[in-house]
Amino acid sequence: MKALLIAATAVQLGACTTLALPPYNEPFTERVWVVSNDPSAYRFRIEGSQQPDTPVETDGKATLSFPVLPRECSSYFLGIKIEDRSVVARDLIHVVRGDEVVQKLSVNDLRTLPASADGYHRLALE
Repeated sequence: MKALLIAATAVQLGACTTLALPPYNEPFTERVWVVSNDPSAYRFRIEGSQQPDTPVETDGKATLSFPVLPRECSSYFLGIKIEDRSVVARDLIHVVRGDEVVQKLSVNDLRTLPASADGYHRLALE
């Protein structure tokens, strides 16, 4: 009887969990200021885009261009988002040095970094 009750509850909860595909993102840009001994050794790769890597200038600044990117479903439970898979929430920004990805971050992560007066988010790398 207990197993039947657990199974019935699981079916009910499963019916309350949904997936939703967000609309396509509009193209946008983000500014990054890499603070490092050798900032020009780094470049940025946007996962899911077909564009070439964005190099970091010798002053550490780079402007990342985000085209329309592939969508992924977000999960909802009783109408509350429990997993955000939108373009700004996924770790789509890859920081590359040589042939190695040294860090991954999302647009949301980038936007939480301190910004300069001209809008560059400060990303400290070793």
